Amino acid sequence: MKKALRMTALFAGIAAALLIADAATAESGVIHACVHEQTGAIRIVSSSEACDKQYARLTWAQAGTAGPAGPAGAPGPAGPAGPAGPGGAPGAAGPAGATGPAGAAGPSGTTGQLAHTVQGAGMIILSPPSNGFVAVPGLMLTVNVPATGVVYVATDGGVAMSGLGTGQAEVAVFVDGVQVTGGLRRVAVASASVDTTTWSLSLSLTLTPGMHTVEVRARHALGSGSLMVSGGTGNVLRGELTALILNR
Repeated sequence: MKKALRMTALFAGIAAALLIADAATAESGVIHACVHEQTGAIRIVSSSEACDKQYARLTWAQAGTAGPAGPAGAPGPAGPAGPAGPGGAPGAAGPAGATGPAGAAGPSGTTGQLAHTVQGAGMIILSPPSNGFVAVPGLMLTVNVPATGVVYVATDGGVAMSGLGTGQAEVAVFVDGVQVTGGLRRVAVASASVDTTTWSLSLSLTLTPGMHTVEVRARHALGSGSLMVSGGTGNVLRGELTALILNR
């Protein structure tokens, strides 16, 4: 019974001394005390202070040993998104891809084009009255027209009075000896021996495949004076004829 009372007094004294022990153990973390063996009275002492007779020395840690880890708590809510980080460096270039298939063939080009040009080889004198068309020297050429071809014809040249008077000349395009519809120009020259004028015409012809002869002819159409048409090398009246074959 005495022993039980003694232990009760001991623990009561320990509880009362805890407040006093806080300051004495702030640095070391260990509590040092002297406990009276009869009464259980506790006196907190320093670590270097000895206990008197009839007192037993008692020490204990201010903090107990760590207990076992508890179970993990439930996950907390997701926090707000942080700012975007800086962009990474460009990656290395990948390998070249495989060659793609060849594309479809395009339409055929305009191959087979051909142009012919001839110039006047001499002058003709046209006097009234008109006696029909006369071929202009040098303005004739032969073309070979393909099955898909179109012939473009252009001609120009000069006309002048031969002496005094007035006159008008007609210049026409002939194919294979036949005058072409639309291929005609009429030019007039005033009553002066130094007056000149020019003809110029062009047209496209759809001809049958094969060889064809294209030529320029002229005739006296109106007036009483004689006319000079075209000329040879060095003559300002010299005419020319061009035929261009276009492949459709």
